Amino acid sequence: MREGRIPCAPPLVSSRARRASATACLPCALALAPLAVCSAQLPPVVPFSRDAFPNHIADHEPLLVNVSEFVEVPRDSMGSPARLQALVDVPGAGRLIVSTSHGTLYAVSYDGAEVSAYLDVAHAMEAVLPSRARSGVERLGGVAFHPQFAVAGTPGFGKFYTLLEVWDTEPPADFTPRRGSDDPWDTVLLEWTARDPTAETYGGGSPCELMRIEQPYATSHKGGAIGFRPGAGPSAPDYGLLYVAIGDGGSYQGVGDPMGLAQDLGKVYGKLLRIDPLGSNSANGRYGIPLDNPFAGDGREDTLGEIWAYGMRNPNSFGWDASNGKLYVADIGETTVEQITLISAGSNLGWDAWEGSFRVVRRRLQYRGLARRFAKLWSWARPSATDADFASDNGQEVATVEVRGDPGVTYPVVEYDRHDPLFWLTGHVAVTGVVVCRDCSVPQLNGKMLFGDLPSGVLMYFPADGAPPRGGPESIRQVLLVEGADV
Repeated sequence: MREGRIPCAPPLVSSRARRASATACLPCALALAPLAVCSAQLPPVVPFSRDAFPNHIADHEPLLVNVSEFVEVPRDSMGSPARLQALVDVPGAGRLIVSTSHGTLYAVSYDGAEVSAYLDVAHAMEAVLPSRARSGVERLGGVAFHPQFAVAGTPGFGKFYTLLEVWDTEPPADFTPRRGSDDPWDTVLLEWTARDPTAETYGGGSPCELMRIEQPYATSHKGGAIGFRPGAGPSAPDYGLLYVAIGDGGSYQGVGDPMGLAQDLGKVYGKLLRIDPLGSNSANGRYGIPLDNPFAGDGREDTLGEIWAYGMRNPNSFGWDASNGKLYVADIGETTVEQITLISAGSNLGWDAWEGSFRVVRRRLQYRGLARRFAKLWSWARPSATDADFASDNGQEVATVEVRGDPGVTYPVVEYDRHDPLFWLTGHVAVTGVVVCRDCSVPQLNGKMLFGDLPSGVLMYFPADGAPPRGGPESIRQVLLVEGADV
């Protein structure tokens, strides 16, 4: 095949895809794990299993794609490789922007020959705002450029947006969780205005804070991706509207959504928001709420007009199919399921009553010390102990009966087990990247919905055309990237 790069600029940047498979055989763990239960209050016994799917991700007939290095982003200030967050095409500016989780934006030419620092978001914030950017690898959540960014004389000229985490929680938050929040840091949505959209560096003024969200716990699912729908023209109903993914806030124990925020339509947590960043009819007057949002005109004071979809745990990324405007969300699971879901206005993905297609069961089992280790060993030996009545080390399992049993829930088009043998070598799983390839320069990728698993670097796809799949891993296939080979 010929070489090429994908012009749709996927927000997935990962290591080279790898194939892995293994079988679990841990007889000692299987024998000792039942002794690890210190206390339990169990519901009536019904068929439960941590091995949620009878089938695994197919490792045969992978799609081979020849690749070559496009650009190398400079190392960070500590000399470590930059952790790339997203790659976006800047409308009308003739270049790409690569963002890193440490908060630096790099401008990249279309041919990859030129790369330069465009803006250090964290440093710019520290210089002009009281908030101090959070140190760590999850500082910058997302970046998006207004479709009018390079159109002089328009309200969106020079405007772009970042979602950032900050330590300083002194400024009052626009959105707060329930009582009992630790408030370790806030998530803020910032608007930047470049004086010259074609300049190699930002050179604009101070950012404006559009939205501030108090986070309840010091965990990792807070702010996710942000974006405008690519290709939406001025006559489109969502032209210039910004989609903002917000996680459920997590908990210290990693057990579900203890405050019930994802299902609460009066809270922003566990939601995909849809706002007009240039409007002013929000409660704080700094952005607009589109009147066609599903809860904007319901006449209820206990719902938020900003919400487009809800019931998510950690919506790491999302993306559209340019051919039909369909919107897909990648939601990272807790213990069992990673999912890609096709959503629309008002969709409820079910968390934390549902994880993917399966109803969540919390058994209130407590493990301590060595017992916790045995429980983890047992969980990785699950493929040889299917349909066992067993709870995981954090007290959660999913029911393998009444699958997809709630008509009010929008279930995944594809999903895979966090214990799939494909991820045996890494032991960590997190779905990311949602790109539907249309008119790509790599013919094999046309009509494919691409996504990946971040910790392992595995790249996958399923067909974007035809009837959407109905959950499970059966339609998922791998994409193997082969460097410098003629395939």
